[in-house]
Amino acid sequence: MKRTAEAARLQAVLYLKTGKVVMPGLALLIFLVSFYSVGPVDLVDSTVLTTLALALVMTWAGLSFARAEEPIVSQLLQLKLHSPAREIASRAILLMVFSLIAALLSAAWPLGKNLISEGAFFTRAVTGADIWGMLGLFFSASVMGGAFGALFHPRIFRDTRAAWLIALLGCLLGAYSGIISNSIPVFGFAAWLLPPLHGIITRFDAALSFDPAALAKTLIACWAYALGAFALKSLLLRRIRF
Repeated sequence: MKRTAEAARLQAVLYLKTGKVVMPGLALLIFLVSFYSVGPVDLVDSTVLTTLALALVMTWAGLSFARAEEPIVSQLLQLKLHSPAREIASRAILLMVFSLIAALLSAAWPLGKNLISEGAFFTRAVTGADIWGMLGLFFSASVMGGAFGALFHPRIFRDTRAAWLIALLGCLLGAYSGIISNSIPVFGFAAWLLPPLHGIITRFDAALSFDPAALAKTLIACWAYALGAFALKSLLLRRIRF
């Protein structure tokens, strides 16, 4: 475990040195500042919109991290760890750390403004369940977005422009998958390949609080998709050699 954590730390340092984390981080910060610039705001609606923004930003971050990977560094890590599985685990740890940071920042901004305004920033009082629901959605959507973006590894998608376009299209189709499926029923058979963003929107539409059942379904969908995407990426990279 110590070797895996050390490998995750090394990959984080290498990624930060590329500077490619700046733009997704800046985009998230601009969104938070502009979106929460004026209150009062509806707690559930604003959380859902921020969740979608986080999924998109973390898709960007996951894609940029995957495409910044150096083949030589990856091979050296595998040799050092004596196992491709440990390298995969180190990347999963790194993804969750970055996702946790993004989730905490996204929750701290509106909750901090609510605290400063003495509870007047949201249209209703914030409860402990609201905070846990917000953090759960933010963290789960961040992990899901990062895992989806990581699928566009250069060994899987060699064309950089195509990778970015397909990732963006996948997010858009995921957000509107339910509407598209109603118009084109056959699309529903392929909708499970897309990030489950539409479910996040519909489950909390016009909701006044985070229904436990809807929240559980959303979190399960996000984590199931993230695990599936990460497993698919790992399988493809094992088959596609350097």
